[in-house]
Amino acid sequence: MRHDRSASPDREAGPQYSAPHPAQRIRTARRSVHLGVAIGLSLLTLGLGVVALIYTPPGDTAAIWWPAAGTGVLLVLLFRGPIWIPFAVIAATGLLANLVVGRAVEFSIATPILLVLEALIVVLIVGRHGEHARLDNVRGLGQFFLAAIAGALSVALLGGLIHLTMGGDEPVGTGLALFLSHLSALLLMAPIALVPFSRRPLMVKPGRIAEGITQFTVTLALAAVIFSPVLPVPMLFTLFPLLAWAAARFRPLYVVAQLAAIALLIPSLNIALGGPYRDMNGIDDAGELVQLFMICAAITTIFLAVGRSEREALIVDRERRTALLRGGFIGAQVGFLVLRRSADGRLTIVEANDVGYRMSTDNWLEDLLERWLKHPENDLTQEVTLENGRSFQVFASLAGATSAADDGDTAVGVQLVEITDTIAARDALARTLEREHAVTVELRELARQKDAFVSAVSHELRTPITSILGFAEEIDDTGPAETKQAAQIILRNSHRLAETVEQLLELGRLADPETHRSVGVSELDPVVIDTIDEQRRTAERSGIAIQVSTGLGDRPVGMERLSLGRVLTNLLSNAIKFTPAGGTVRVETRVAGHRGVVTVDDSGVGIEEADRDRVFDRFFRASDESKLAMPGTGLGLPIVKALVESAGGQVTIDDSPLGGTRFTVELPLTTKHDAAEPDVRVATEASTFR
Repeated sequence: MRHDRSASPDREAGPQYSAPHPAQRIRTARRSVHLGVAIGLSLLTLGLGVVALIYTPPGDTAAIWWPAAGTGVLLVLLFRGPIWIPFAVIAATGLLANLVVGRAVEFSIATPILLVLEALIVVLIVGRHGEHARLDNVRGLGQFFLAAIAGALSVALLGGLIHLTMGGDEPVGTGLALFLSHLSALLLMAPIALVPFSRRPLMVKPGRIAEGITQFTVTLALAAVIFSPVLPVPMLFTLFPLLAWAAARFRPLYVVAQLAAIALLIPSLNIALGGPYRDMNGIDDAGELVQLFMICAAITTIFLAVGRSEREALIVDRERRTALLRGGFIGAQVGFLVLRRSADGRLTIVEANDVGYRMSTDNWLEDLLERWLKHPENDLTQEVTLENGRSFQVFASLAGATSAADDGDTAVGVQLVEITDTIAARDALARTLEREHAVTVELRELARQKDAFVSAVSHELRTPITSILGFAEEIDDTGPAETKQAAQIILRNSHRLAETVEQLLELGRLADPETHRSVGVSELDPVVIDTIDEQRRTAERSGIAIQVSTGLGDRPVGMERLSLGRVLTNLLSNAIKFTPAGGTVRVETRVAGHRGVVTVDDSGVGIEEADRDRVFDRFFRASDESKLAMPGTGLGLPIVKALVESAGGQVTIDDSPLGGTRFTVELPLTTKHDAAEPDVRVATEASTFR
């Protein structure tokens, strides 16, 4: 494959620059800067208000233009202190300006109310610092237009009403004049606080500076000409190309600053020289036409500036995404290649990262792709192992043929993932699982053989133990006195051996999956009483008191009597065995929902927390020396657990309120009609040594 060009990141893709507007930037500016801006705007607002009223024609109640409305809102947006301060400046401007020019006191008092209300409405809509009306998108622009119209309309309506109440005869004309003068001021002045700074760093270029100076000079000069009476006809439209030039070529802040300069120049020329409509018959309100022109110019220019900001934001975002994508493409640990397949079938690498270059050597990839491209109906997904032992996962997809003008070239995207280590690990895991399976099978077979051996030995021990017990009982009953003690020792140890053999046989039967035990039904309370009676003599010899409390009555549980007796005997004998003289063992039965519960508490030595999960394991004995001294095989509790769980119950261990251990057995309650035929074989085997 030929390499068309080197794959390298786009070095010209710059970072994404934040674009705050002046109302946001002033919040983090130095205190001296903030105070300078606040004081300057306050003085400018007051001065513009006085000048606007001074040049108001005699007899007019509304000023030709009220630029203080725009600078007042600008002050509120740029002031980061208490909001009442800029509102106080606005109110003072309205009051002092009217008093300076000698207007009536009642009108001078009403004017501050109108101005504060206007500024309040604008700020409520655009936000305290313009956060709801950023002029970098159309939505923010619409919010700003809404705020300006609402503010100017409030002044027009209330101003016309006040004019009417004070005896004026043209409230509609007054309201219209107020609306136009305030709306033009808001549209031309307030955007200074809301337009964003550029997202790109400022590049000082002599050519751009010269262009800006030229554009600004030509625009102001043309405005001075067309708003003076030197032209025979008004040619206001000639300003719009220059304003469009500014919006298309320069930053939004420059554009709105130019609008503010024009807004100060045009009304001044109109007042001083009469404006373009001075010598035209039939036009009485030339000032309103000038205001209407400035409103149209502001709307058009701001629209163009916002469009430029949106376009710039899209470009910056695209560059950022491109940089991220290409950075991830070039720096990835996976091989990426973009290839072009020409009409004659040749493959050329158009773009690739270093990993892709290294993986695609030796032409193995080209051969694979050429075979796939003969029938490329589906994407390519294939594992490939090379002769050197390296393995790759190859993913390829066809981007589609281009137009005929591009000679039918086809773009192919390829992703290469080296899986040599993955395959080696997978093979090693498979071998490990095979060995583990073989070991598991072998262990199961050994366990089966062990159980079979124990069961066989236990069965073989039954006959000699039975004979030993029989002859020992005969000697104990009929033998001379000197042999009775020996006979009793033989009987005692033979019974212990017989019990151990029986436990081994019981565990073997419970572990055999082919053994089907009959659960049966029995009454719990009578079995508890019988078991306690059997163990009471042993407890009395050890100096242990047995307490009993039964609460099931004649309600049966789902376990046949023989197994239930075996469970209770093991638990009660364990409690007696591990309780010192003078201690207490308590047995209690009760109903808990749909289960019968029996608890066996003792005041003995207890079971350590770490041993509680293991006491049900076969042959487990606690490591405590005092417990190891007690006789036992470690088979009683495993038998208890197996019998209880085979009946659908459960057995748990907790600390006893008596100070020792509490065993709790829960068995399902049932009815006597659910009783099954007893397992005669099990009953017979279990009672062999009774």
